[in-house]
Amino acid sequence: MIQYALLYFMIEVIAAEFLFTCSFQKRNFFWLRLVVMLSVCCAAAVVFPHFSGHGNRFLSAVYKFSRFFLLYCLSVAGQYFLFKERFRTVLTACASGYAVEHIAQRLSVILGLFIPLFDNLEGWLGSFLRKIVYFTPMYVLLYFVFARNTKKYRPGNDYRFDVISVMVVFMCMIVSRVSEFGQRSNAAMVAEYLYSMLCCLGVLYLQRLLYVSNVKEKELYATTQLYEKSKEEFKNWQNSIDVINTKCHDLKQHLQSLNWGLSEETKREIESSVMIYDSVIKTGNEVLDLILFEKNVQCEKNAIEFVFMVDGSELGFMNSEDIFALFGNLLANAIDASLAIEEKEKRVIHLSVFVVENTVVIHEENYYIGKEIQIENGLPVTTKTDKNEHGYGVRSMKLIVEKYGGSIGFHSKGDVFALNICMPIQKKKV
Repeated sequence: MIQYALLYFMIEVIAAEFLFTCSFQKRNFFWLRLVVMLSVCCAAAVVFPHFSGHGNRFLSAVYKFSRFFLLYCLSVAGQYFLFKERFRTVLTACASGYAVEHIAQRLSVILGLFIPLFDNLEGWLGSFLRKIVYFTPMYVLLYFVFARNTKKYRPGNDYRFDVISVMVVFMCMIVSRVSEFGQRSNAAMVAEYLYSMLCCLGVLYLQRLLYVSNVKEKELYATTQLYEKSKEEFKNWQNSIDVINTKCHDLKQHLQSLNWGLSEETKREIESSVMIYDSVIKTGNEVLDLILFEKNVQCEKNAIEFVFMVDGSELGFMNSEDIFALFGNLLANAIDASLAIEEKEKRVIHLSVFVVENTVVIHEENYYIGKEIQIENGLPVTTKTDKNEHGYGVRSMKLIVEKYGGSIGFHSKGDVFALNICMPIQKKKV
C-alpha cells in the first residue's frame, strides 16, 4: 500500500530545502543527479514499512519519529549529492527548509479547519490539490523573507549553525510526536500549531541574524586587514620615495660640481630627469602629490586620460596613510574600469578635490562597461570574479571617510560611474 502521507512529506521537504539550496554551486551532471535523487527519496518514502506500535502510543511515536528523521537524513544526503558545497552548509540549508515545511504543514491544517477545500474529492487527488493551494503561497513568502539571500550568506565554521540545525529538526519532529498523545479540541490543536509555527519562525529569524552577523564580522575583519596592509604599504612606499629623492638630490649636487664640458641646457635636462619626483605636481599636500604623480604615469602608460583639479591644502587633518589608502583605492578602481574599455575616447578619469564651506569635497568620474552598477547598502556591487578584494577596497574607503566624520556616495548613469565624498575639515589631533 502506497503511503501518500510519507510521499507528500518527502516532496514537501525537498521542495522547501530547494528554497535554500537552489543558489548553491551545482555538481556535474546536475539534472541526471536530480532525477536519481528524487527517484531514490520518493521510492524510500513509498516503501518505508508501516508499524502501528501494537496499540502502544509511545512505541508508535518513537517509530514515527525515526521514520521521519531517516527520511529527512536521506533528503540531506540527496541535497549534498546535488550541490558542490560543504556538508555543514548543506545541513544548515536543509534544516531551514525543514522549518519552512513544518510551518507550511501546520498552517495548512489550521486553514483546513476554517477554509475546507476539495473535501468533496476523495483519495490522493483532494489531498494533493490542498497541498498545492496551502503550501505554495507560504513557500513563496518564506523564500523572499528568509531564503532569497542564501547565496550571499554562508554559515562558515560557526558551530552555532550546527546547534540551530539540530535544534530545528528535533524540535519539529519531537513536538509533532508529543502532540499525538491525548485527546485535544480544535482550539487546543490550533494553539499548539501556532506555537510551533512561531518557534520555527523564531529559529529562522535567529539563523538569519547569525548569517548577517557572520558576514558583517568577516567584512569588518577583511576591511581592517586591508586597511592595515595599506598603511604598511604606505610606509614602504614612503621610505622608497625618500631614498629616491635623497639619491636624486645627491646626483644633482654631483652634477653641479662636475665640469664635463656639458652645456647648461644638457645639465638642466639631466637634472630634470634625476629629480623626477621633485615638484612635479603641487596640490598643497605632499602625499597626494606623489599619489597623483604615480597614477598619472600609470594612466599615460595605458593610454588613459587623467584629468584632475585638486586642492589638497586642506587635507592636513587626515593621516598620511589614510590619504594614501583613500586616493590609492579610488584611483586604482577607476584605472581598472578604464582598462576594460576598448574605446580610447572613453578611457578618461576625472578627479576634483575642492573646499566648500569648511568641507572637503572629492568627486571622481570614469566610464565603465558591462551591466549597470547596482548599489546595495550604500556600496556598489562589483561584477568582478574576485568580488571580495574589490568589495573590501570600497569598504576600506568608506571606513576611512567615516573615521573623519564624512560620507561617501556612489551612483551610475548610463556608462558613467561617479563617486562623491564629503568630509568636514577638522583640526588635526596632536
